Amino acid sequence: MIANYKSEYSKQLVEHMSKGYTVESFGVLINESKETLSNWLNTNSEFKEAERLGNKQARKWAENQPFSVAIMFYIKNRLPNEYEEIKEIILKKNKVTFNENS
Repeated sequence: MIANYKSEYSKQLVEHMSKGYTVESFGVLINESKETLSNWLNTNSEFKEAERLGNKQARKWAENQPFSVAIMFYIKNRLPNEYEEIKEIILKKNKVTFNENS
C-alpha cells in the first residue's frame, strides 16, 4: 500500500484536471507534496493512468477556451512539443531578417 494514497484520488485527479488544473495543484487540494504525487505516479498504475486521462481532459479544456494570451501560454507550456513558437533568422547579403511565428 502506498502511504496516504486513497483509491478515490484517481477519479478526483481526472475531474480536477478536466478543468485545466495540474497534478501539482491537485496535491495542494489534497494537502500532499509534489514529491508524494511523483512517488504515486511512479508506483501506482491506477494513479498514473488517471494522470494520462487527466492530461487529455486538460488539453480538451484548453482547446475549447476562447483565445487569449493566457490560454496561448497555457497551451505552449502544457503541450510544448505540439505548440511551439518558431523563430527564423534569414541571412541575405548584408541583411538579417527575423521572422517570428507563434
